[in-house]
Amino acid sequence: MIPTITLIVMMAGLANLKNMDNKVSSFARCFYWLFYSLTIVPL
Repeated sequence: MIPTITLIVMMAGLANLKNMDNKVSSFARCFYWLFYSLTIVPL
């Protein structure tokens, strides 16, 4: 279940980063990588 959620968040995050402004995308990228690391490391 967690890998599926991670994959969905990854796809949505990559899709959103292309459409956002520079400031918002940089913030979203940092938040995305933080969430990504917290999700993958325990596994």
